[in-house]
Order: sequence, then structure tokens, then C-alpha cells
Amino acid sequence: MVLLSILPFGFVIFMNSWSRWHRYEDASYHHRDFQVTRAYDQARRKGGAEVYASGTVDGDREWMNLRPYLQHGPTSQAELDSLVPVGTSISVYFFPSLKGRSRVQVFSDVPPAEASRREAMDARNYGLGGLALSAGSFSG
Repeated sequence: MVLLSILPFGFVIFMNSWSRWHRYEDASYHHRDFQVTRAYDQARRKGGAEVYASGTVDGDREWMNLRPYLQHGPTSQAELDSLVPVGTSISVYFFPSLKGRSRVQVFSDVPPAEASRREAMDARNYGLGGLALSAGSFSG
């Protein structure tokens, strides 16, 4: 059972990281501030919620995923509004050549391309290690 779950979950994690890595790999970016004009907590059909914000970067209207910014997911719109009030300034990487919410990423010590490369390699290494351990436990 473990063997059957490692393969698909590991593959999905790897492919998401791989895709994100290559999206940001050669894209130019600037370190900017995102000024929040409104935060949104939108329930999805299959559970969970999307948490994002509209705001401005260099005077242009942009959208941003708030999940990486927040320590935990809010339970309501009111909680989100208290965590990210209008006027909040968030330090971001701004990718002017990309589209949608991909253009604005929360600033961290490691740029998005490198962070995603590391995640992809970790998923590959841990996935293969997990498969080897699982296969070894079945043969012994």
C-alpha cells in the first residue's frame, strides 16, 4: 500500500515543482513591495480555500497568492481581513514578463526558481528512497 501511494504522490509533487522551477528559471524579476487593496478568502468546490489578494506593484494592479505569506490558513473572510488589512505592504519578487498570479511571489531568502528546483530534487530523491525502502521491506 505504501509503495502504491509513494509513486503517484511523489510524481505529482515532483512535477509541480519541476513546472514551477522552469516557469521562473530564466524570468527576470525585481524586488518590490505589494500594497494590498483587498484580500479574498474563496472556498473551492473540493474543499479548502484559495487565499489571495489584489493590490498594486509599482502603481499597476496585480494579484497575489497569500498562502506563502500567511502562517496558517484563515477560517473566514473576517480573519483574513485582520491578518492582511488593506494597506499591508508585502515584500515580493515581481516578474513583469509572466501572467496572472505568477507575476507576484512572496519574497524569501531563496528566489522561486531555486526554491522550486530544490523541491523537485528533494521530491525525486525522497521519492526514490521511499520506493527503495518500501520495495526492500516487501522482499525481506
